[in-house]
Amino acid sequence: MQTEVLHLSTDNFEPVQLKKAVELLKKDEPIIFPTETVYGLGVPYHSSKALERLNQLKKRDPKKPYTLHIAEKRDVYTFIPSLPPHIERVMDFFWPGPLTIILANGKGEKYGFRLPAHKVAQELIRQVGVPLCASSANPEGYSPPTTCEEALKFFMDKVHLAIDSGPSVLRQASTVVDFSYPKFRVLREGIISAKMIQKVAGFQILFVCTGNTCRSPMAEALFRHLFAQKLSISPEKLADLGYMVRSAGIFAQPNTPANPLA
Repeated sequence: MQTEVLHLSTDNFEPVQLKKAVELLKKDEPIIFPTETVYGLGVPYHSSKALERLNQLKKRDPKKPYTLHIAEKRDVYTFIPSLPPHIERVMDFFWPGPLTIILANGKGEKYGFRLPAHKVAQELIRQVGVPLCASSANPEGYSPPTTCEEALKFFMDKVHLAIDSGPSVLRQASTVVDFSYPKFRVLREGIISAKMIQKVAGFQILFVCTGNTCRSPMAEALFRHLFAQKLSISPEKLADLGYMVRSAGIFAQPNTPANPLA
């Protein structure tokens, strides 16, 4: 087998240029493809034959799951028909982007999803018509490749095609967050931090008065204490469960600029 390298720019490629890549994937052949984080090695998710080949190439435990790379957010609903609002917010805020989200369906089965912020990857998945099971294009135990050349050091003449779109923009693996628990867990932190996810996913309670000097801060403190008491935790632990309690004021003096500390 001789590996063909297809050079595609994210700025001016034509969808028809992906024809061979799509044909190979539909024949259950793994290919190397670019994302904004690292280069991936992928196959159609529904082919057991393709997954077996992927495991062989990666020298990976067959029991270890792969991330489903999708072309659009709506592809998630094929596997998870209904999602709570806080997960929807996280998807809308961070996708497309370097975030892998693990979700559980009603049967307790877990799926990891990622929507790459990479035009070539999105168009490739869209044309294949199904999500791609993919992982970084390296055998287990090696660093993920951020260029096609690095990926080919592992898989030259072991795959039919590699798509080269230049160095990955972020050059870092995606953040992985597991929402299958009552409190989400960050399994791997990348550019998107746990605090960033918590800020978007969390439930915010805001108390407002005029100057934020008496009523609203007192209400914030009282609510924080009583709510924590109701949950049988300390007030400091509320943020760990995604609850953010704050206070603010609305008073503004005419023709007065904002305070530098505002």
